[in-house]
Amino acid sequence: MSEGFAKTSAGSPNAAFKLVFDDELKAKSALDAAGTAYTTNEAFLLSLANQPGVLGNLAKQLGDSRINITSFYVTMQGKQVLGVDNVEAAKSIVS
Repeated sequence: MSEGFAKTSAGSPNAAFKLVFDDELKAKSALDAAGTAYTTNEAFLLSLANQPGVLGNLAKQLGDSRINITSFYVTMQGKQVLGVDNVEAAKSIVS
């Protein structure tokens, strides 16, 4: 099941889709069976409070630790998926 979806192209004639799945192995199997080229990136699921400044505070903490946010999605269930350039370090800040 897809948890999130985004289409990007950045001026390229080829479209790129970013998908977030709850079952990586099933997603890879389906993409492989369809002959679709893909790359993967690790991300992690968050449940941030729905209050002003929460995301900004998290972004500042990550930035102060020299961790870059590479992607951010909200799932269909209202949780947040965060992609960063150093997942383990970011997880230690979030927990």
